[in-house]
Amino acid sequence: MKDFVLTFVFMLFLAVGFAQTAPKQYAQKSPVKIQIYPNPATSFFRIEGADNQVAVIYLYNLIGKRLKTFDPHKEHDFPVNDLHNGLYLVQTVDSNGKVIATNRLTKR
Repeated sequence: MKDFVLTFVFMLFLAVGFAQTAPKQYAQKSPVKIQIYPNPATSFFRIEGADNQVAVIYLYNLIGKRLKTFDPHKEHDFPVNDLHNGLYLVQTVDSNGKVIATNRLTKR
């Protein structure tokens, strides 16, 4: 009886473990590393590491208000010279509207 219970519990844990393992096609992709430079920025910033995945770039203040929208296909230097000194959030979004990454940008 003891062997039966142990075998049953082992098979139950084994079944639960396989049920929670996502198939490779549905597994989450590794995050894309996006770098913002120069950081701190004075008049502009650039983005590196997106490899044409980025469809739009949004710039937010720390309250969450969207201040600027950039098209990475039209420009490579994103101007921030009209902003006050401080900390901002740069959000990169793909063509499906999914956020790729959110990075901090310091404006000096």
